[in-house]
Amino acid sequence: MDLRRIAIACALAATPAYAQSGDDAVQRVERQLRELDQAARFELPGDAAFSERALLEWGGSIGFSLYSIDDAESKSHTLRQTDARAWMRAEIDGRHRFFARLKLRYDDWNTGDDFDGQGDDLREPLSERWWYEFDSADGAAAANGAWRIGAQLGKQHFEVGNGVALSATLIGVRATVARGGLELGVIAADTPVNDFIDFDASRPSFDTNTKRRFIGATLERRGGDVTPFAHVLRQTDRNDRDSTIFQDGLEVYPTEFEYDSTYWGAGARGPLTPQSSWYAEFDVETGRALSSPITAVGTPGTQTHESIFGWAFAGGVAWSLEDARKSRIDGALIVASADDDRLDSADTFGGNTAGTIDRGFNGFGFLDTGLALAPDPGNLATLRVGLETSPFAGDARLERLRAVAAFYLFNKLDPDAPINVPTVRERFVGAELDLGFDWNVRPDVTLSFRYGAFMPGGAMPPEEDGTRQILFGGVTYAF
Repeated sequence: MDLRRIAIACALAATPAYAQSGDDAVQRVERQLRELDQAARFELPGDAAFSERALLEWGGSIGFSLYSIDDAESKSHTLRQTDARAWMRAEIDGRHRFFARLKLRYDDWNTGDDFDGQGDDLREPLSERWWYEFDSADGAAAANGAWRIGAQLGKQHFEVGNGVALSATLIGVRATVARGGLELGVIAADTPVNDFIDFDASRPSFDTNTKRRFIGATLERRGGDVTPFAHVLRQTDRNDRDSTIFQDGLEVYPTEFEYDSTYWGAGARGPLTPQSSWYAEFDVETGRALSSPITAVGTPGTQTHESIFGWAFAGGVAWSLEDARKSRIDGALIVASADDDRLDSADTFGGNTAGTIDRGFNGFGFLDTGLALAPDPGNLATLRVGLETSPFAGDARLERLRAVAAFYLFNKLDPDAPINVPTVRERFVGAELDLGFDWNVRPDVTLSFRYGAFMPGGAMPPEEDGTRQILFGGVTYAF
């Protein structure tokens, strides 16, 4: 082990200010199972009475879940979670839409099993989503040459392209202008301060106080067999909790944090055949960020602003088999660049060495890398093969059960560069199998189950060579 690795290991062990995020496993499970909000759209005659022109809907759900999450040493942590939500949607003339959803969630851990030391917790904030949307015309009118203008303002889900650079809940505005198949979209949004997990886990309050701003634009061509798009997204670091001190014996490592990035992306999606589709996106990341306070020999050093130049690719295909079970097979490949002088693929402390270009890719997207290991995509080639099917089609009791399975292979691009979980200088990280089902027992009751098992490869440290597992089961009642 080189001196830099010894220094960072000692400093992390000696400094309580650095909380290696045990919450990450739970957060990744939530991202895999998060709900997608979609407002219904319809047309109404312009001379209808207000009661006929307006729509008001409300509802809610309550769910109970049980998690069993293995840590790096394959020790199981048990979490019971109660999740209650209430929502309301209003629509006027099919053009003005309002939506709000509140979330009340309580985490109940077995004694000593929580990752952040806070024990049982009522999670905040309560406001999960809230937004207003205006749409001047329907999509058919825009495709026929008419102008279409739309805007959505509030706390909502933002995604750029296929979600490589950005796919997250933010507070801001999204506006679109469309005509004749061309659509220009712009966004301006900030992170919800206490409802966003930062990618840099070495920064103080990375999981409770994150302030980043996103401004971007996307141009997309619709109406043909292939939908191409291009985008640019600027991320500005506005965190005010951006300094701390790590200590190892007599060695002190004052550390400041700043990471400003720009993402330049292009991609496309479309059908291959009437039963299959594909998507692909390539992003280049540029910008400037502060280097690590640790020198190449492990001693404290002066941080400098260095350039960022990383890249990422995500693509996949999906086939609908059109059988009685409505089966669907899909495959995906995710590849992202590495920086071999980093000790961690995302953190500033133990990050890019002063005087060098940071070639690691760090984005704010949501890319499926499984449940059990759930790594960030940096310095990985991740291959996924998935299957969805209804195995009991024709059975009146079980025909609403939808089974899912996914198999993953993880391989490091550069064996000398890190990923965001500890590894050694080998290339093969391991394989993972995820299984599960969703069963609508009744129209208003759903049972869910997920199991993930990661089998370590040669790149995992010897002390972490055990199978890492995660288990989730839940029941939800919606009304």
